[in-house]
Amino acid sequence: MNYITYLAHGNIGYVNECRFSLLKFLQVYNLYPPADLGVIIYNYGESFLDRFYRVYPEAEDYVKRARFYAGAHEVRWLQTGIERNNPWWFAVHVGSAKDIK
Repeated sequence: MNYITYLAHGNIGYVNECRFSLLKFLQVYNLYPPADLGVIIYNYGESFLDRFYRVYPEAEDYVKRARFYAGAHEVRWLQTGIERNNPWWFAVHVGSAKDIK
């Protein structure tokens, strides 16, 4: 198995460069990041994701799949709660308002 390790230190600019280069790397090798974009949609909403388009215009191509992953994220939490016999802790967030278009 191959790994890519990023070490970003300094200011937020260095961190953003690492994020951007990783997304470009995925694109070059035809790997798709919608699961990660789905987490962004799930936690921050699509309004936040709209800000990505200026620096990562290819993100628009992945939005449909990312929306699916954003919805599947809650189902995965529920499944974890059932498996660990603690449905309340893992289901407390289900049905909360989401900024998904």
